[in-house]
Amino acid sequence: LNYTSTYILTFDSIDIDTRKVIILVITNILHYNPEIARYIINSQIINSLIHILEFKQEKIVDLGPFKHRVDEGLPLRKSSLTCMDLLLDVIPEIIDMSSFLSKFTILLNDKDEVKLQAHQVLIKLSHTVPDILLSECLIIIDPLDKTINKKITTNTTANTESTNASVETERALDVIRSAKRVVISINSINDKSSVKNDNWI
Repeated sequence: LNYTSTYILTFDSIDIDTRKVIILVITNILHYNPEIARYIINSQIINSLIHILEFKQEKIVDLGPFKHRVDEGLPLRKSSLTCMDLLLDVIPEIIDMSSFLSKFTILLNDKDEVKLQAHQVLIKLSHTVPDILLSECLIIIDPLDKTINKKITTNTTANTESTNASVETERALDVIRSAKRVVISINSINDKSSVKNDNWI
């Protein structure tokens, strides 16, 4: 696993499905055998996981009268972030936190489902490495502010459309509430920490 996962998880690999399997294997090891994980997961694998957080590969699907754009990198980014979340619980000491946090500018501007994951990780980091998070938090101010102040529009022209609009509105509100929880969590450590950040929200 150590050799093959290091090779397959390289950012330039074109085999998305294989990398999904490898990330799943690593995630399962972290979840079910954390002691073993300490011996087989190294910094090179973690750096590859961090690089994958910004991996995007889109495909255009021809559906006849219109074309649909598919983000093939989305499942890979989500699974990599899930794996990093578990790594924070099991072996946080081998994670380059500055490198990891640098990707949150991208994650917080990603699809809503990725944003929600990223918010949960940031809240965890506010409890586990508060001083490091505060020292790096400038990079997350703008995307969080953009999410919190996003204007939500609704469409109620028809019953079906109204139902869909209601679902979309609730999803958008969930993301806004989640971002606010991140701000509250970081505000609490900014008030207590010896490492103050006057530029925080």
